[in-house]
Amino acid sequence: MATSFAIGMGESECLAIAKKFNYSFISDDKRARNAAHQAIPGAMVTGSIGILCALVDNSRISHNAARQALAEIRARGGHIPNFNFETRQLW
Repeated sequence: MATSFAIGMGESECLAIAKKFNYSFISDDKRARNAAHQAIPGAMVTGSIGILCALVDNSRISHNAARQALAEIRARGGHIPNFNFETRQLW
């Protein structure tokens, strides 16, 4: 699956498991999310920003806490875009 979608082995393994067990697919790798949309039509596919948005929407965390979480992800080496949780726009 990795070669057919040009994704890493780890993403490929996660995609295979999600497909086999009808699980949601969560990844910050855009190519892996695109592959999941193709390989598992109708599956819930998201990344860290989507998870944080869901937490904000359900009043589990504040906008500020979501911003802090993104900063922490970046500080630990994550490659994630800037995102405004109030306007729901990348910047």
